[in-house]
This record gives sequence, C-alpha cells and structure tokens, in this order.
Amino acid sequence: MSFDLSRKKFNPLDDYVSVVMQQGRVQTDADWNTLVAQYSRRIQAQTLDTFGASVVPRETADGFLISGPTAALEIGPGRIYVDGVLAENHTDALKWDPRLAELSGTAKLSGANVDASPSGLVGTTLYDEQPYYPNPPTLPNNENFLVYVDVWQRDISYLQDASLIDAAIGVDTTARQQTVWQVKTLEDVGAIDPTVEDVDIPGWLETIHPSSARLSTATGELTNDDNPCLLPPQAGYKGLENQLYRVQVHEGGSLGNATFKWSRDNAIVASRINDIAVNGLDIRVDSLGRDSTLNFNEGDWVEITDDYREFKGIPGEIRRIRLGDGIDPATRTIILEGAPLILGLGDGEFHIDDGNPSNPPRNTRIIRWDQGGIVFKEDETEHTNLDDVTSSGLIQIPPAGTRLFLENGVLVDFDLEDVVDEANFNPEFKVGDYWIFSARVNDASVELLNQAPPLGTHHHFAKLAIVNENGINDCRTLWPPEVSGESCACTVCVHPDAHNNGSATIQQAIDLVNAQGGGTVCLSVGTYQVEKPIRITGNSVTLRGQGWQTMLISRNPTTILEIGAEELSTDLHVEDLLILTSVIRSFSSAVLINNVLGMSLHNCLITNYAAESGTSQAIKFIGIAALVDVSHCYLIAEQGVAGPRLQDETLGTLDFSIQHCVMVCSQFGISFNDLTFHINQMALSDNHISNAAKAGIEITGIGLDNTAINIERNLFVNCDNGIRSGLSNVRILHNDLETERSDTNPNQLDGSAISLVDGLDPDKLVNLQVIGNRIRNYNGHAITVQTGVGKMMVKQNQVDNILGAAFVIEASGSVDYLSLENNQFTDIDGIIPETKGAFSAIHIQSSQRVDITNNVLERVVQTSIAANTRAGIMISNSAKIRVAGNRLFSVTSENYTGLGAGVIILSDIGNFEVNDNEISRVPNDENASNEAPTNFSAARLNSANGDISPSMWIPLFVKGDVSQRKEAL
Repeated sequence: MSFDLSRKKFNPLDDYVSVVMQQGRVQTDADWNTLVAQYSRRIQAQTLDTFGASVVPRETADGFLISGPTAALEIGPGRIYVDGVLAENHTDALKWDPRLAELSGTAKLSGANVDASPSGLVGTTLYDEQPYYPNPPTLPNNENFLVYVDVWQRDISYLQDASLIDAAIGVDTTARQQTVWQVKTLEDVGAIDPTVEDVDIPGWLETIHPSSARLSTATGELTNDDNPCLLPPQAGYKGLENQLYRVQVHEGGSLGNATFKWSRDNAIVASRINDIAVNGLDIRVDSLGRDSTLNFNEGDWVEITDDYREFKGIPGEIRRIRLGDGIDPATRTIILEGAPLILGLGDGEFHIDDGNPSNPPRNTRIIRWDQGGIVFKEDETEHTNLDDVTSSGLIQIPPAGTRLFLENGVLVDFDLEDVVDEANFNPEFKVGDYWIFSARVNDASVELLNQAPPLGTHHHFAKLAIVNENGINDCRTLWPPEVSGESCACTVCVHPDAHNNGSATIQQAIDLVNAQGGGTVCLSVGTYQVEKPIRITGNSVTLRGQGWQTMLISRNPTTILEIGAEELSTDLHVEDLLILTSVIRSFSSAVLINNVLGMSLHNCLITNYAAESGTSQAIKFIGIAALVDVSHCYLIAEQGVAGPRLQDETLGTLDFSIQHCVMVCSQFGISFNDLTFHINQMALSDNHISNAAKAGIEITGIGLDNTAINIERNLFVNCDNGIRSGLSNVRILHNDLETERSDTNPNQLDGSAISLVDGLDPDKLVNLQVIGNRIRNYNGHAITVQTGVGKMMVKQNQVDNILGAAFVIEASGSVDYLSLENNQFTDIDGIIPETKGAFSAIHIQSSQRVDITNNVLERVVQTSIAANTRAGIMISNSAKIRVAGNRLFSVTSENYTGLGAGVIILSDIGNFEVNDNEISRVPNDENASNEAPTNFSAARLNSANGDISPSMWIPLFVKGDVSQRKEAL
C-alpha cells in the first residue's frame, strides 16, 4: 500500500537532526513525516552501530530460537534486531511485562514464573503458523538447510486496519508502518557451520542481495501533443495539478523483461473489496472514490491484491474496468474486463466465503493505476499501446538509456546496477520496487532522481539455525556478550585480530601472566594462526577459550602447545579450545606436555593430520606427569595420547587420569610403553576409542608394588587390539570391546580384545583383574595371556562371536593362580594356531592352580574349519585343576566327526577335579536330535604316559546316546 502524501523530503545526506516549527506557518505532512523519518533512521543506525548486523537480546534469549523436530520447526518468543530493525515474535502466550508496562508474549518476570517452561519459553510459534507468512513452503526433507529470518516494513492504511478510522468523524486521520518478519529456509547449502562466511553459503547472496533497480527522472516534450490545457513546452512539467508520482515494478526480472505501472497520486485511489462474484469479474467495493478526481472510472487499469499476495511477494492481478457499464454507483460494483480472477485458497487465488464475500483477514483490495493509451519513448516513437485489446495493462521496462514519457512531460529512465561484488548472478528488478517523486505546477518542476535506488521494499536478513544430520545448530548471536575484557576471571584477554597481526599475541599474554606470578589468559571466539609452538610454563597459568569456536590453527606442520619444559612447571590448565595442525615426517604431537605437576586439559578438540611419512599424535607426555587430568577431550590423530618414542625420552606418571574422552585414532588410542614408570594411581576410564589398529589402550613399562591401574568403563569400537597391558596391579573392568568379524581369512587370527603382555618388570605380573567386560565380534582371542602372571581373576565377562578362544594362555604365557568364574562365552570358534588343529573355547596350559567354575559356554568350537580335536575346555601341562559347576551347551557342530569333548586334558597334569558340570553335545533344546558321534565324550584324557595323580570323578551328563555317558576315564 501507499500513503496520501504531498512529497517525501527526508535525505540522510543532509545530516539534519530535527524539524523546527515556526509560528504563523502552514503545517504540511511532509515536515512531520520528515521528523519521524529522522528519528527512525537515528534509532536504526544507533542500534546497528551498537549491536551489529543481527543480535538477540539476552532479555529475551529465546527470541527466534529454532527448536522442535526438523520436520515441524518452532520459533522461540522474543525480539531480534536485524540491521538495526526490531522484529518481535509475540506468540499467543501474552502476559503483563511490568518493565515495558504492556502485555507481551516475551515478558521476562523476576521471581516465580508459573507460565514458563524450564528453558524460559512461554510459548513458541509453529513454522506453519507464522503471523506474516501464510501457508509457508513445506520444510525441506534433505539433511542440510539454512533457517533464516526476513524482516521488512510495510505500509498500513485503513484498508488493512479499520481501527485507523475514527468513529467520531468517520474517516481515517493517519496511517502506519508495520515491521513484519518471516522465517524461511534455504536448501542444499551443504556441510556448513555457524561460522561460515556468507559468500561460502550456496545461494545465500542470491537470496539476500538488495535490489539492483535504479531510476532517473527528467522532463521532455512531445511535439504532437496538442492538448490546449497543457503549459508551454519550455515550462518543464506541463500538468495543471501538483502530483506525487509513484513508479512501481510489477513483475521482476531483467531489463526488457520486467514490467512497471505508475500512479500520479501515489496509488492512493483504492478501496476494500467486499465480495467477488463467482464469475471472477464482478466485484463490490466499499467506495468508488472520494471525488470526481480520486475515483474509479471506466477504462482505468486496476490491481486486485490482498495481504497473502503481499506476504508471498506475488504481485496483484491487473485488469481493466469495462467500458460502457463497468461502474454501477448504486451497488458500488466494478465490472472487470479480461480473464476472470481465480478464486480459491491457494497462493495467488482470491478467497471468498459463502455468499461470495471476500475473506476479511486477507484484506482484499483494489488499487487504481494511471498508465493508459500509447506510451511514447523520448524520441516520440511508440513503446507500447495500453489500449490494445491484447495489452496486459503493464509497461515493459526498456533497455537502459531508453527514456519513457509517463504524462505531462514527465520522463523516466530505468537501469540496473551490480550491488554484490562476490555474486555470480545477474542484477534484476524485484517485485514491489518503487520510487516516488513530486511534480509542482508553480515552477513546472519535477523532482529529479539520478540513478536512485528504490525507496522500498527493503528486506533485512539474519541466519537463525543450520539443520543437518546432527540436528539444529543455533546461529543467533546473543547480546550483550557474556564476558568481555579483563575481569577477576581473566587476567589478560586476547582477540584473534590482535594475535594474528602480532600486536597482542597469546604468547605475549602468557609471558605477561607468568611475570605476574600466574593468572588466566582468556581467548575470544575466532581463529588464531599459530606459526610456532605456544609455550606454557611457570606456575598457576590457565589458557581458556570460549569453546571449540576458539581455534588455534597452524597452516604449517608444527606443535601448537608446549606445556611445561625441562624444569618442572606446576598448576597449568588448558581448556575450551580447538587445536588443529599436521605432520609430514617423523613423530609430531599437537600438544606436547613435559615435566608438569598439577596439569589439566579439558574440553578441547585436538586434531593432528598425518601426511607423507609423518606419524601424528594428538597429545604426547614425556618427563614427569604428576597430578594430571585429561578429560572431556576429542582427539583425532593416528595416536591419541602417547608416551616416549625417542631413545632418550622417558615418562613417569603419578596420580594420572584420562577420562571421558573420544579418540578417533588409526594406530593407538592411549599408548604408554617403552621407558615409562607409574606410581600411585592411573585411571583410564569412560573413554570412547575407535579404529585403533595397533591397540585401543597399550600400557606397559613398570609400576611400583602399590600402584593401582584402572582401565574401566571404556568403549572400544573397531580396535583390532583392544587393551594390551604389561603391568601388575591392573584392573580391567566393565569395558565394552567390539569389532567387525571378517571372513576373508578365517584361518588367521587378527588381534585380541584383552592381552596381557610383557612389560619392563622382569618378575611376573600380579594382582590382575579382568571383570565385567563385554567382548563381541573379535577376529582373534577375547582374553589372552602372553606373559608370566602370578594371581589373576577373570570373572563376569560376556564374550560373543569370537574367532579364537574366549580365554587362552598362550605358549609364552603362564599363570600361578587363575580364577575363571561366572563368565558367559557364546559362539566361540576356538581357533588356536599353536595347538595345531586342537580348538577350544578355554585353553589352559602352564598353570599352577586353576579354578574354572560356574561358567556358561554355548555354541562353541562349531567352526567349519578342519580340526582334529575340539573341546569346550582344554587343559595341558598344569598342576592343580578344578573344573566345577560349568554348563556347556552345543559343544562342536552336529556334523563334526573328529575327536570332541566337553572337557579334554591333552597332556600330563597333576591333581584335577571335574565336578558337577552339565555338558551337552547338541543345543540345549528339547527338539534337538539325540544322536551324537561315538567319538564325543563329556570329558576325555589324552595322556602320553598315563601318569595321573589320584583324582575324584563325579558322573557327567551328556545329552545324546546313552553310550556316550562316561563315568570313568
């Protein structure tokens, strides 16, 4: 819509700050509208300069927060400032805001707020129910799209808001401008994040670029214009009335394709439409005009539109009032020519209710435009004839430099200008671009425009959220910032611009707080380029970012942080950072930690990429690492946390922990071997380690007698070797270890879940516990002993789908006392290469005392690989053996014809007891076949010389033929 104005005078280039009333002067609308425009511009500029392009105030922190399921987004209540323009989502949950003294949907009350949800939201607006976006497009169903808000201002007259008519006088006195907003989406933006630059978002510049349209005005003369009422040609403007011309783009596009319309009265001749006949041509209006000049006439070109079209950016329908009988004053009916209006509920259709009245909320209206007859170019040639029966009533915008006459000597010239340097699209006119300029009789002048941009409609855009496979990522900026500048929490603050230009670097800040005896260096959000390692030494120094948006990045292969030095440093802390570097040769770590006492690394994303012959490490420890806590970090490197690697490097740990970390590593997750020693406690717990081919956790070296090593509650995914331990006093508790079984080479074992291996201690490993672990789908053994062990407990483990054995003591291993109790072993192939064709789920050898009790074995040694001997439990070369209370089901496959047994003793042993076991040749199923090969036994002794110590034998039960029950060897 438009307003009944005399002219528009405000120009920000004048730098005027006020309008001053003088006595005895005529009052005009232009002066006071200029005052309003001055203050509106001042408020917008001040807001933009203070806040920046787009902010949400913390007073309404949920303002325009995008939430809910991605298929049905919700818009949070509150305010947002976009380019200094305030937009507000009131929602329907209104309550009293005592600070603004108004009813508001975004009120924030102190104290108890019974209406608020825990997040503070008092109600949201559904995407499909936006107040200014009827029937918005369906939300994208792809994984990556951008959600943004479009804010602009529109003109409101009494045609859209009847309350602007004062009932006491029956007419409107003023009009309004309204700020409207729409939440929209941009599809197919790819893998972007909230920090991405506008130019890097596909389609974003095309969406937000301002109009390229430009208009120039002038006066000219038509020599064949013989109207006797016109002023002489040299007078310029030849009209007899003061006018405010409005030129408006109807259909957007390029030069030669876009169209325009014009009005000599700023398009104020308009009326509300009460109803539309079903023929789509007869319309009844509120008024046919206020007088004989500002009224509708037969032959006028008119536009029929409504709020829905305006909100959707769809131009109105242009029709001509029928000549002869197109106006019926008695019924206030206007009859149109041309194609009937399309009636319905869709976009671009006009909604009528029963009885044909137009839908009131749509504010359907008719507007008169004044173009007509032949439109001449400046050279007096015809451009178009609007009286032609095929005319659409619109004027095609000609190529640049072609000036057209409107009327009375008024000339207009259109052009396009590139407005976005980085854009790769052609400039174009936009629907609704408009200009107004005055023409005055007194001096025959026309307000001159020179390549003037349109006065509207100006759209303002802000990114709200990115929706991808990870959910909804908030892009809004809250104001004011939480902490800025030095405070009690920060001794020195560093900004990325100051660091990158060398004026105030991170290293300078660390050196400064060191000189003061300690302190905290706070880093703002942004990217910090690191050319050489940042060294943190001394005492009581903290380096703190604002999360993973505080990025320390090296473009060249180098260590980013060196924490500690040759001399012991104490109380050092690094937190809330993203660290990114690379390596191209030898070993290199992103973070090197050397000789520290009291050090923490918390909530850091550390990435070290390897190229060429390099080996990347996320974190490396050497020297002394005492009272160390690495927690809640995300590590991406070939080696996650590593110890000494070079010949002259050593590592000593004391009260050391790595907890709640995620490690994506192709070689090791955590590796402390070679010259390492451990004192007091080490806790490696609650970590997620994936894809480590050599080992998820490898810890050897040597530890003192009272050292306690806890490896617990970790998740290992696709680590060919899960845990490799070569230390005493180790508890391996409640871990989950899982890989993917491979059938490419079923005869070859490939890694084991838990391996007990050699360390630096020449004595046996003692006091080992392997309890409560879940192991699945390994291509090697589940638990293997490859070194000498003193006392060892293996209890309450669940092992499923293993190519090798569930538990095995290999040829290089031995155990003084083993307690193997209450485990569940299922689907164990039992392949043990060193036994040369003898497969078993449990393989015991070289042991002094062994208790194998209360275990459940099901579907074991059923592999199709050829084997001479198969057994659930196989024992050799051991002293005191007790096998009791076990339940073995489905031992060997049904078609296996080799030597099979539930328990088999291959070679000489000392005292043994096989007691109260239940052994089943076939599945524990009443419907299973009772037939069994004759060479299967519940228990079998294969002794080279028969030298067996006195033993007790209690009958076993074997499901199958009666002949298979054995009560004596």
